[in-house]
Amino acid sequence: MTGMCIFFHIPVKLEIAECDLLPEVSPMRFRNRAYVSLLRIITISLIIILTVWGTFRSPEMIRILKQIAAAPSVLFTKPVYRVRLDFQYRECDHHRFTEASFASLNQLKTRLQKYGHYQLQKQSDRHYICRIGTEGFCASCRDYQFLGISGSNVAVFRGTPRKPGPVKEITVLKAEQLPATERQDLSKGITFRDDKEKLQLLEGLNGLISA
Repeated sequence: MTGMCIFFHIPVKLEIAECDLLPEVSPMRFRNRAYVSLLRIITISLIIILTVWGTFRSPEMIRILKQIAAAPSVLFTKPVYRVRLDFQYRECDHHRFTEASFASLNQLKTRLQKYGHYQLQKQSDRHYICRIGTEGFCASCRDYQFLGISGSNVAVFRGTPRKPGPVKEITVLKAEQLPATERQDLSKGITFRDDKEKLQLLEGLNGLISA
């Protein structure tokens, strides 16, 4: 007798109840939490801003910030040697000063070689003064002249009354024989533009003496 296996399909209906895994949050409660979080963020931000602002206003912090700001220029700027050139004119003993900057000491010395005789004196780490002897007169003594008094005579001076140079010519006119006004003018210096005006001034002074 042949055995028979009979399978019966019995439908089973499983009902799974909805699980309450998360607590129910009402819209009003959610909004309140959002407001609290926003207030916390604003409060923390204000504290940070006030702390930074108060710190940066302190003198010590300002000094540190200035050093930080100056650091890049110190790191990436090549050293500069500054020289004050003092040109000394031998004929009139006047000086002319000018400033110059050089990237290196070799460049400085190469530039100074063209002046011939000079004296280089170090004033600080990167500051020097160089005295250069120069032949001739300065520009003022080359281009300008005026009448003045040398000893007891009227004389022609190089330069200007504010920057008088050496005597160029001594005339035969005696200053003491002139009126007080002209003597006072000569003591201050009487400028002229050219030789023609100089001769006119001398003739006028000579006329006062003859009178």
